[in-house]
Amino acid sequence: MMGWGMGLGLLFTVLVSGALIALAAWLIRMLFPSASQPRPSPAGRDLHADDILHRRLVRGEISQEEYDLMRETLSQ
Repeated sequence: MMGWGMGLGLLFTVLVSGALIALAAWLIRMLFPSASQPRPSPAGRDLHADDILHRRLVRGEISQEEYDLMRETLSQ
């Protein structure tokens, strides 16, 4: 009989601990909602393809030739 009481006590402790952890996680998400939401684009506007293309050129992700070709494709 003593074994059942110990097992139930352990189960209760684990369940209460899990509930407290879940409650803490929920509370943190409610207090700091910006951490879980996507960040808005700069200046609150959507980036256009030309803007993205220019940024890629400036960062060195694409060459000038690739930039010119992609820009020409976009203008069609």
